[in-house]
Amino acid sequence: MQDVLEAIRKGETQPVYLVQGNDDYLIKMIKQTFLSYVIPEEERELNISVYNLHEESLAFAMEDAESISFLGDKKLIVLDNAYFLTTEKPKGAIEQNMNLLEEYIQSPNQDTVLVIMAPYANLDNRKKIVKSLKKLAVVVDANALNEQEVIQFVQNYIRNSEFSIDRQTVKLLLEMTHYQLAIVMNELEKLCIFKQKEKKIDRQDVLQFVSKTLETNVFILLETVQQRQVDKALAIYRELVLQKEEPIKLLALLIGQVRLFLDVHILIQKGYQQSDMAQLLKQHPYRIKLAIEQLKKGNYRQDTLIQMYHILAQADYSLKTVNSDKHVIVELALLKMMKTGENT
Repeated sequence: MQDVLEAIRKGETQPVYLVQGNDDYLIKMIKQTFLSYVIPEEERELNISVYNLHEESLAFAMEDAESISFLGDKKLIVLDNAYFLTTEKPKGAIEQNMNLLEEYIQSPNQDTVLVIMAPYANLDNRKKIVKSLKKLAVVVDANALNEQEVIQFVQNYIRNSEFSIDRQTVKLLLEMTHYQLAIVMNELEKLCIFKQKEKKIDRQDVLQFVSKTLETNVFILLETVQQRQVDKALAIYRELVLQKEEPIKLLALLIGQVRLFLDVHILIQKGYQQSDMAQLLKQHPYRIKLAIEQLKKGNYRQDTLIQMYHILAQADYSLKTVNSDKHVIVELALLKMMKTGENT
C-alpha cells in the first residue's frame, strides 16, 4: 500500500485501482491521496467526479470515464461503495450493470484514473468482475493492519515529517492507543501540533498529552478486579463516571472484555494460534495479544471467567429492569467478581 501511495504522490498513476478493505482510517486516507495528488488543484473542479454507487448509475460513471478531460491531462473518477463486488446488496441500493465495468477495464481510457472503492473486509471472489479487477487493476489493501504493520505505518509517517521520536516513545504511544491506527494517527497529529516549535516528541509528551482510550481504561479496571485491588478498581470506575461515561456503557465494555477472555481461553485450549484467533473472533490482533498476556498473568480458569460473565450479565439485566442506583449495581458486580476464583 505505501509504495502505491508514494507513486501516486509522485504523479505516477495507473488507469484502474481497486481499493478494498474495512479499515475506515485507511479507506479515507487512500481516497484523499487520490483526490489530492492525481489532478492539479486548478483543474480539480472540472476533472474529478465521485459517484456513490448505492444511488448513482454505474453507466453514467463509465460514460464519464470514457470522455476526455477538460483543459487537463487527466481526469479522476472515484466509484464509492462498489457493493456489487460482494455477496450482499445493501438495502435501498440501486441495481448496477457490472458488464459495463468489465468492458471498461479490459481497455481503459489512458487519460482517466478510475478508482473503485470497496470498503468491505471480503469480496466475492467467484464473480467474474472481481477476478478481472484483481488481474487488471492495481489492488490497494485497506484492511486493518496488524501490529507490525501499524508500527511500520507510524514510522513511515514520522520519517516523512519534520519531527523526531525515539523508538521507545513510539512504542509507548502505540501501547496507549492499543495499536488502533485511527487513534494512533489522531494522537500523533495532536502531539505534532503541541510540539510544533521543538519538532521533537518524547516520552513525557506522550504521557502528558495522549488520552487513554475508554477501552484501555476498562482493560485496566478489569486488571485491578483480577488483582482484587478494591479501592483502585472503585476509583477507576468512579473516575470514568465523572468523565460522563454511562454505567450501562461501561458494563457492556466489561462484558465484551470478559467474553473475549473466555473465547481466547477456549481457543488456546483448542490449539489455535494468535493470528487465527484474531481472524476467527474478528478482533484487532493487538486485543488478542493483550487478552493472551492477561490470561497468563492472571492465571484465569475457564470456570472463573464464566462466573465473571454471569455476574456482569446479571448486573446488566438489573440495570435495565430494576429501579435502583445504577452505580451501586455496577460497583457490587465489581466486588462480586473479585470473589471469583479465589483459590486459583
